[in-house]
Amino acid sequence: MEPSTNPAPSVEPTEAANTPAKPYSPNAPVAPDPKGLPGSKPSRAPIWCLGIIAIISITAAAIFAYLYFTYPAPTPAPQNNCLSPAQPAEPTSDDEVEITDTNLLQELDRKMAILHNTTETGPFLFKRGMGLGYSMVYPLYSGEGLSNLARLVHVANSIEGDHIVNSVEMQAIIDKTGYTNIAKEFERGDMKAIERETLFAKYLDTYGEEFDEESIVNQRYCPTYYYEPTYDFYYGPITGCGGTGPYNGLYYKNKYTTDDEHAYVYVSVGTFNEEDYNIYCGLITKDSYPSICEESRVPLGYPDDDDYVIDATNYQKYAQYRFVFNKADNGSYYFSKVEKL
Repeated sequence: MEPSTNPAPSVEPTEAANTPAKPYSPNAPVAPDPKGLPGSKPSRAPIWCLGIIAIISITAAAIFAYLYFTYPAPTPAPQNNCLSPAQPAEPTSDDEVEITDTNLLQELDRKMAILHNTTETGPFLFKRGMGLGYSMVYPLYSGEGLSNLARLVHVANSIEGDHIVNSVEMQAIIDKTGYTNIAKEFERGDMKAIERETLFAKYLDTYGEEFDEESIVNQRYCPTYYYEPTYDFYYGPITGCGGTGPYNGLYYKNKYTTDDEHAYVYVSVGTFNEEDYNIYCGLITKDSYPSICEESRVPLGYPDDDDYVIDATNYQKYAQYRFVFNKADNGSYYFSKVEKL
């Protein structure tokens, strides 16, 4: 083979090759490192960034130390305080047991009868119409509560009386009070006299406190009892007073329980309305009606009390209340309040 006769390709000199080298100068600017140019990934974080991280860490540590020593963790509360599970502030249903003591049951029934302005002590209480019935019991359940005078009248109504009023006593009452209408009660033979000591003793037995006579000065209630100091008797009508109304209260005592400091009577409450002959599942007021538990329960006319009975088979669908009686040091229980459940 013969050697090639083609000349080697020529190479054009570059600008760098034609540029003469510059002499070294200590003040000359240094070309930037291409690794630090935008778009490239730096090999390590800048020093200013590390400084900021260090400042933040030191500040957080200082704040934590300040809070730790300024606001130490709370000490656990002792277990023997009044709100601990061992000593609840208020009794709960888990603390209650059914009452089996016959004497206590009789005491509670007697006081429940007084509160409901009746002498009936059975499980079912029926209060017909207004007058001495529904309107006198309603404040117990509405949260309004009974006034001192209403309490006294309820107690007085539960007492048969010591004797029938004679004409001399009647005249003394009229002279003292100026209330001549009381003579009409006397003419019907409807007046009874209750010895003041007897009345106040029964008031104390029911409510656990002395009666304040000053609280009823110049007050009237239906019925009204008049005090005559000459004979030391309270006088009042044997029969009722006032008109009637369509609402009839139904009250069923469905449970009796007690705990260390209280006795409780659970009551289911309904209302029979003679305007529509329906039984409602709670108390009727002038502003609201509860739901209907039974429609057209009785025929038109004036039904017998037995037609209204709430009993063990149906009491749970009616409004539920709890009467609370406080236990005294003498072992007796005195009425305190009514709770809506």
